[in-house]
Formats: sequence, C-alpha cells, structure tokens
Amino acid sequence: MNAIWAGFLHFENTRIAIELFPATTKSSSFLQHVHSECHANLQRSLTCPEHGIVNKAEQTLTYNMPDGDQIMIEPDELAAIRTEKSKRMTLRHFIPKSQLDPTDFKRSYFACPRSRDRHNYNVLREAMRHTGLYGIGNLTLKGRSRPVAVWVKQQHLILSTLFYQHEQNNLPHRQTTPSSVLPTTHEVRTCRNRMFARRVALQPHMREDHNREQLIDLLGRKIVQVVSDNQLSFTEPDAAAKRISPADIQL
Repeated sequence: MNAIWAGFLHFENTRIAIELFPATTKSSSFLQHVHSECHANLQRSLTCPEHGIVNKAEQTLTYNMPDGDQIMIEPDELAAIRTEKSKRMTLRHFIPKSQLDPTDFKRSYFACPRSRDRHNYNVLREAMRHTGLYGIGNLTLKGRSRPVAVWVKQQHLILSTLFYQHEQNNLPHRQTTPSSVLPTTHEVRTCRNRMFARRVALQPHMREDHNREQLIDLLGRKIVQVVSDNQLSFTEPDAAAKRISPADIQL
C-alpha cells in the first residue's frame, strides 16, 4: 500500500514526520461494459449535441445562471485558485469529541510515523488518548485545503478529513413533540432492557459484503464452466476459481 501523503505534523514546537495510508478501500465496480455482440469494451466520451465527441483540449467549465446565461470558467482561472502543495499540517485547535459525530467525517487515514519520530508520535498519541480530544487542522489534498480531525484508535493516530460546512445539510424541521405523547419511563426502560439483551461485541461477520461474496462465487462457477468447455486442465479441481482475486473485487 502506497502513502497518499507524506509530510510533517506540527504541534507547538514539535514536528513529527508522518505518512498517510488509506484506512478504507473505496469501492468501484471491476466489471466492464462490453458490446454484447463482439464483446469489445465500450468507451465513454463527452459529446456535444452539435459537434459530436469533444477532446479534452476543447473542454471547459461553466456555471449556468437561472436565466439561462452561462459563466465560463477557464482552466487557468481554476489553477490560479488551487491551494499550493504543502508538506506541513498543523494541529491548531483541540476540541471535545462530543462536538463531532459520524456525519462530519468523510474519509480516514492511518497517520504512521517515520522511525526517527516515533517517540514524539507516541507522546502526542498518549496525550490525546488521556485528554479525549480531537486535534483540528487543515491538509492540502488534490489542490484543496480540507479540514481534518486527528484522533486515537488503539496504537495509531487516525486522520479523518471532514466535510466542509457547505457540504452538510441541516436537519429537516420537525414539529416539536407535544408533552402529551412523550414516552413513559416504563416504555423507555423496557426498550433499553431489550437493547441490553442484544448487546454483543462487534464481529467481522456483521460487516460482511454478502453481495460481493455471491459475485465471487458466481464468477468462480463460470470460470470452472469455461475451463470445462475448453477442456483445460488444472492440478487442483478448484484451481480455476482461484484465478479470481477477492481483494480486487469491489461492488
């Protein structure tokens, strides 16, 4: 796994050399669209209704006004407002964990120290563990400065990018619940007891992608059929199915 960013995490007078590695894998389809008659891979191109396919050099961006007018934005104008690359990330603020919730997080990364800065990394990690705070800063990725939160998970620091303020929706307005229909103490206690009766530790099978497993099984059976139809041989009966790499299969 390759690091997506390498630089320095700053806090006060401390500088820690770190690398960021994705904590999750972004799902994307590994199946390809093909022409059902000749089986050639289909290609997607941007087309103009008047001039057909438009190459990249002739493409630009526009903002469509409500009245139908267009505001053209040229590539060099966009390039001028991109944030310059930076190898520095500074934790400027620390906030209680209660001020962020799962809807604030966009994507998470393992923040791993380089060997020479492992001690300072451990000091910061343990201090954050004991305070229970999130470190807040900014990280430049793909030409944009994005707010991030740094927090502790087991023996690692995790860096999570946060949604911008404008990317989050407000809660829909709901009429205030009349006091006459508030739940009784008995109802709340009964519901709580039922929850506790089902309380267990999180297990891997609770997060399995069953559709993915079914697709792997389907592909395995179809490969075996192709091998059989073409009278190919393998040293193991299920060797054909093993040609599929589950790690490469995403839905």
